[in-house]
Amino acid sequence: VQNPILSAASVGAAEAVVAVQRTAGPDAAYDLHRRLLETPGRASAQAALELAGAAGLNIAKIEAAMNGTQASEAVRAQKL
Repeated sequence: VQNPILSAASVGAAEAVVAVQRTAGPDAAYDLHRRLLETPGRASAQAALELAGAAGLNIAKIEAAMNGTQASEAVRAQKL
């Protein structure tokens, strides 16, 4: 399992990390994953997108990848 999923909100954060991996590569995804774990509060898609934007990543590409089925299918496969 690549992404800790602790609540319904963190599913969105995990999908954002998968979308970053697909659009910006594994190093950017690991950086976002690490930032999410270091940030106080609940992990969510919105929190992940804000952190990705602060890191200079292309939010439009990440959101487009999240709106497809690949990110959600990848996260669902990790939960099985």
